[in-house]
Amino acid sequence: MKKIAAFITAFLLFIATISFMTLSDRQEVAMNNPKIGLWVNEYKDKSMTAVSQNLGDDMALLLGSSEFHYGKKTKYHPSRVFAKSDKEFMIIGASYTQSLFHAILVGAVSPELKRKEAILLVSPSWFKEKGIEPGAFAMRFSETEYLAFLRNSEISKDVKKEVADLVEGRLSSFLEMQDKVKLYNKVYAYGTATPAERIVVSAQGMWAEKSDYLAFKNVLGLTSFKKYQKWVRPRHKHGQTPLGATKRWEGVKISAEREAALRAGDNPFYMSQKLYKLKVEPRLENKKNSSLKDTYAKSPEYEDLKLFLKVCKETGVKPKIIMLPQNGYWYDYTGFPVKSRTVARDKVRKIARDNNVQFIDLYDESYEKYFFKDTVHPSAKGWIKIDEAINKSY
Repeated sequence: MKKIAAFITAFLLFIATISFMTLSDRQEVAMNNPKIGLWVNEYKDKSMTAVSQNLGDDMALLLGSSEFHYGKKTKYHPSRVFAKSDKEFMIIGASYTQSLFHAILVGAVSPELKRKEAILLVSPSWFKEKGIEPGAFAMRFSETEYLAFLRNSEISKDVKKEVADLVEGRLSSFLEMQDKVKLYNKVYAYGTATPAERIVVSAQGMWAEKSDYLAFKNVLGLTSFKKYQKWVRPRHKHGQTPLGATKRWEGVKISAEREAALRAGDNPFYMSQKLYKLKVEPRLENKKNSSLKDTYAKSPEYEDLKLFLKVCKETGVKPKIIMLPQNGYWYDYTGFPVKSRTVARDKVRKIARDNNVQFIDLYDESYEKYFFKDTVHPSAKGWIKIDEAINKSY
């Protein structure tokens, strides 16, 4: 009996200490800073603190994957284009942040999201036959965002269970986190936890949140964020984005195409000559007809995308999908059959239509010269066309 009393006393002291430390730090990170929203940073993406405490009243979610990390220092990247506009975005995306990651994110932050909109940039390369690799999913998994998702009372038990089952399976390469998630799921998704397990989950959750606060404070001191803050100009006050006028968009598109063409050189894939020489040319021989049997016809990612839309519906978030292209010249070279590639666009469009979701199709840009910086990521020309689609979606 004395041991139990001692354990309870120690646990309560632990909870009190963590609570005090959390409250003392909260004010320092609640910046409500739109610059953080447009700052492209993978640590920010995984931080519930970073995202939830810096959502402006008129800020929409702009979700995607690795494309956000290409061209981010150019004036054509959305972090630069929309820094000078009246439209506010929280940009979230890095390699392997796909439908399930974004479903969890939307469910996590929806209570703090005033402007209930999420624009999802969907890449055809998400729809590989085996889906996302467990190691890649684990690399991007956020413990604090997952906890917030599970605690969101707007989300039904059925959807929580569906997400919980998937997350447990995809954390197979990260056993320590998988064990934590199993406990979280027993408490919040399945309702099968014992009183002792609930106590453990409470402590684990508070520690995870505290660690998140401290990590985010450290990230704010990074040179990359300080440089980005200096670059960003004040927002326009009168509701007109500088790129709102048609003539202005057309002028910027011409400038972007010239820049992309200049950087492309004379390679047969109309991509950056620098990246071609560095990453593509050395493997040309091995890549010739290497994808003859590849297909996007079947992939777990389609069900993940449907799940993302379910979470949006239950949380009152209006989703919009922008279908990105891929470098057709390159994929032809690898022998990837055209029909086996375009099926991704067709299936995503059908999912959008079935769920009454706005669908903007940029896939036909796959053979647009100079659209790509490499085999899949946008160049200056590509970004400005994507920016225009984002602008129309807001």
